[in-house]
Amino acid sequence: MHKTVLALGVASLTASPGCGSNDSDIAGKAIVTIKNETLTLDTGNNGTRVVNEDDDWGTFCGMENGAQAVFLMEPSGEVRFPWIWVSAIPDAINVSARIDGNDYNAVCHVTHTITSEEPYEADFSVEPCGLKRVFDDAPARLESAFFHVASCEEDGSGG
Repeated sequence: MHKTVLALGVASLTASPGCGSNDSDIAGKAIVTIKNETLTLDTGNNGTRVVNEDDDWGTFCGMENGAQAVFLMEPSGEVRFPWIWVSAIPDAINVSARIDGNDYNAVCHVTHTITSEEPYEADFSVEPCGLKRVFDDAPARLESAFFHVASCEEDGSGG
């Protein structure tokens, strides 16, 4: 199942003018609250463990509409918060997540910092923000999210 969802996420990213890699090395952690419950998506070791497809994680990093984007999905797909997508694009939906089997979106303040050009590395962080369920605007909250991407192409055909 995780490859199917990853394919959908990657397809949505690559359908826009952009490029990237679906085997990116990513470390990170995201925390959401829904109905007074806290759910965490964590690559391990408090978000410092680097994962990629070799670890059965769904990972993607690339360009979308001129801005860097990152996608992270835990391997089993059996958890209540299995994936998150974050884009550095401002003033548009730039955070999406699957929570309890539903898709949530938001416009959040995303900070994107390039930490190295060769090899390309970047950090993403998201300030707390409200998420809304796609079909009825039911609320959830992104408490925090941060990612370090160690293999992401800023331009070109992916890494």
